[in-house]
Amino acid sequence: MTVIPSLSARRLGEMNPGELVRVPDGGSTLLGIVAGCDGSQISSGKVIFMLDAYPRDSHHQGRFVPIDGPMDRMALSYGTGLDIVVDPVAGASANVEIDGALLVGAGPPAIRTRGFESYSDVILAIDTLSWQAERASRAALRWRFAVLAWELRLSTNPVLDPPLTPVFRFRAEG
Repeated sequence: MTVIPSLSARRLGEMNPGELVRVPDGGSTLLGIVAGCDGSQISSGKVIFMLDAYPRDSHHQGRFVPIDGPMDRMALSYGTGLDIVVDPVAGASANVEIDGALLVGAGPPAIRTRGFESYSDVILAIDTLSWQAERASRAALRWRFAVLAWELRLSTNPVLDPPLTPVFRFRAEG
């Protein structure tokens, strides 16, 4: 069976929260997920949670970049059909200050992320059900656990056995 994800090329400003996208950056394209973000002084109200290493800050994983500037830049969307699969063997941590960790506790699971460069003091929690981000405070995060290993896969209908290969793997030390 062949599975072809939903593909479209659209302007970056037209992308919706939850879309898996390839964004041009210099001579390469970077993989990320669009998230809505209304409260962080970002003109578009959107950020991209970067799955690929960002060239200007490749030693940090799990960071976001704001969608600012030219909104007419083209990007490739793979759609919103995404599944997050956790690895229970890798464990979890009470240290919720790990960028890219999947935070589980009260409310829906969220990904903890920090911004690049001029946004490095902004910490967001991205709700993985709605793909909406909001500023995260230590007080709001302290009743959560950080899942230290998770994978992102494209959803399929029907469900495949074995499932598709992950498009992204997150793993951190606690």
